[in-house]
Amino acid sequence: MLGARRPHFLVGFNPSMNSEKLKIPSKFIKHMEGRASGTTVLVGPSGNAWPVDLIQQDDGLFFHNGWVSFVKDHCLETGDSLVFRYDSDLHFTVQVSDDIPSECISSQDTHGLASSKDGYTPEDAICSYAGRNKALRSTNLES
Repeated sequence: MLGARRPHFLVGFNPSMNSEKLKIPSKFIKHMEGRASGTTVLVGPSGNAWPVDLIQQDDGLFFHNGWVSFVKDHCLETGDSLVFRYDSDLHFTVQVSDDIPSECISSQDTHGLASSKDGYTPEDAICSYAGRNKALRSTNLES
């Protein structure tokens, strides 16, 4: 079972809402040991790490400075799914795939899924990432 021993959350990527910053679901924050600021580490499917700042704004807690680099380096597109597993001490392991069914993507979803009805197409992204096939980027988050 995915992330059975560690807390995790799922986000459907939407460039119009998530390309500059990403909101951490409010129900998930309780798992973060009271840490609402500082620099987090996002470990991507490649095993490389991205430092990303947490910022508190009126409407929640967000991944911010450094998030844009993570998005660009992973060539994230509309509808990509990201599973964030909280490992501890502001350290997350992130799984990226492109297999969220479009009927699951809604702007009203409380689990962090965002609408894909923004006119963005995969052709809008210019990406030199050699491993664009996200099926190859998936990792097992159970460990």
